[in-house]
Amino acid sequence: MKPPFIDGLVIWASSLWEFLKEPEIIQLFSSLSPLPMVDIGHMDIPGVSMLRINTNTAIEFLMEHLIKVHNYKRFAFIGANVSEPHKRRLLTYQKELKKYGLKELDNSVYMAKSMSSKHLAEVVDELLSNYNLSNKEEIDAIVTTTDVIATEVIELLSQKGISVPKDVAITGFNNWYEGIIARSPLTTIDLSYFKRGYAAVELLIDRIVFPEEEVKTKEVSKDQYLGIIKINVV
Repeated sequence: MKPPFIDGLVIWASSLWEFLKEPEIIQLFSSLSPLPMVDIGHMDIPGVSMLRINTNTAIEFLMEHLIKVHNYKRFAFIGANVSEPHKRRLLTYQKELKKYGLKELDNSVYMAKSMSSKHLAEVVDELLSNYNLSNKEEIDAIVTTTDVIATEVIELLSQKGISVPKDVAITGFNNWYEGIIARSPLTTIDLSYFKRGYAAVELLIDRIVFPEEEVKTKEVSKDQYLGIIKINVV
């Protein structure tokens, strides 16, 4: 991956979180310098331009929708300790509960060891041991950190006789393929990956044509990416 074989790279460095530690990821891509690169994830790599989406704003938008439009008040949260964005989404979720004067229910936050079926099954079993999810008896909605988790949770709940959205609503994040094939239509945040791709290529071309310019950080604005689609919350 060097000139003249390649002119530049669009990278998603944080997608390697499950395979490498952060210093190793940074070292990997830093070793390709001075090849022009644009990162569309969330990691800071020296000399690499960055395209950022404020996912905190996405969680704020999602919670506003659930609370104001659907009048939900009792929430559970399921994420995974696999990358920094999952942790940041949890912190924003907790901040939004406080903003709307809602109590974080006891034993309602679960961060799985990974996004594997095994580890997600463990947290779903724990949630079910603490709360009755039938007919929105004790929980209105489960907020998750990604469509991958949401889809697996829907399947696991179905095996326990819990129907989405009749018994409990579930939200995902990212609008990934997993949400399309979920047992129940998945409420999710659309991050418009195609738009991000186009913007990243434009940023990369600028780096190639004007290599002397300083490294840029561009934030994708809310109106360019944010939307809630495939509503299953009723």
